[in-house]
Amino acid sequence: MIRLLRHSIDQGLTQGGTLAGLADARLAKTITAIHDDPAKERDLSSMAALAGMSRARFAVRFREVTGETPADYLASWRVMTAQGLLKKGRQLKHVASDVGYGSASALTRAFVRKLGCSPTEWLKGQEETIPTMSA
Repeated sequence: MIRLLRHSIDQGLTQGGTLAGLADARLAKTITAIHDDPAKERDLSSMAALAGMSRARFAVRFREVTGETPADYLASWRVMTAQGLLKKGRQLKHVASDVGYGSASALTRAFVRKLGCSPTEWLKGQEETIPTMSA
């Protein structure tokens, strides 16, 4: 799998998304930092500094390579991380803090923007799709 990923990146077969971002040495620094600590407060300036680029160049390059703005990427990663924590049974207020939101309501707003539903609605939908065993 690693060889396939490396080959895809080396041959330019990845178009957009996280893999394309990770293939760019400068953007990879920012993306890795986001993945390592989604709760850390980040603005465009701090993300650009991680990449060693100006804010304007970073914003343009990030969108060209990944297909998302840096802020959208960060929000998407936070929501995806929150989904995993919620599936593990963590309480919403703790998950919000773990992924960088100041409150459960702030995380809920992000969920609605990204997924079109609240964390509670999303989690309920996940539980309905899990097959149950019958005796």
